[in-house]
Amino acid sequence: MNAKKILKYICLCSLLKSNFLFGDVSLKQPSQEFFKNNQNVLIIDIRPEEEVWANGKVYCAKNIPLYDDNGNMILEEFIKELKETIGDKEEFAIMCGSGYRSLKISELLSEKFNYNIINLKGGLNNAIKEGVKIVEVE
Repeated sequence: MNAKKILKYICLCSLLKSNFLFGDVSLKQPSQEFFKNNQNVLIIDIRPEEEVWANGKVYCAKNIPLYDDNGNMILEEFIKELKETIGDKEEFAIMCGSGYRSLKISELLSEKFNYNIINLKGGLNNAIKEGVKIVEVE
């Protein structure tokens, strides 16, 4: 492979890894400081409604369930409501109970829809450990 082809290959790889073609997922701790310093960032809680009712939610989060109460993924409904909710926001945060579900959907949304997403690692469990205000849902 000559130098010109190698340079083209390196440039293409750089483009593919950049936000030019895909969004980005960043991991952040769901701490009191995060919520205080990011009041303009929309927080999406993807847990099923039943789970939110049972365990509460972060005071500033909006629940858009990714799963129904039987554990079935409702991706089409989720994406529709998400798009209606975020509008043209460039960045938003996603959380779940422990961080696993939110990381998976963050990666998918970043790749398929070019969103820049903050994944709140450890989800509600970490938020509780960090002393973030949790509210009951009626």
